[in-house]
Amino acid sequence: MRYKREKKYSGDPIGQMLGGMLIGQAKNNNEKPIYGCYVQGRFWFFSILEGNQYVISQSFDSSQWDDAQQIIFILRKIKEIILERLMD
Repeated sequence: MRYKREKKYSGDPIGQMLGGMLIGQAKNNNEKPIYGCYVQGRFWFFSILEGNQYVISQSFDSSQWDDAQQIIFILRKIKEIILERLMD
């Protein structure tokens, strides 16, 4: 058995995502968490940055029905959170 990447890619998706989240945190200048996401091939990863701590979710495989439903649920929830923040 051999491991193969989904596709060749360059860069560090976690570092790029975290860098963007840190910039957003600095610009917002509040205590609210920052949400992030990156996609690598068919795999989706979600992240939350709160203060100086962050966590990255397990991978969600968009080609699997249950995972695809979870991805949609998470995206809808993040949309709801964003809309609530806009009303503040």
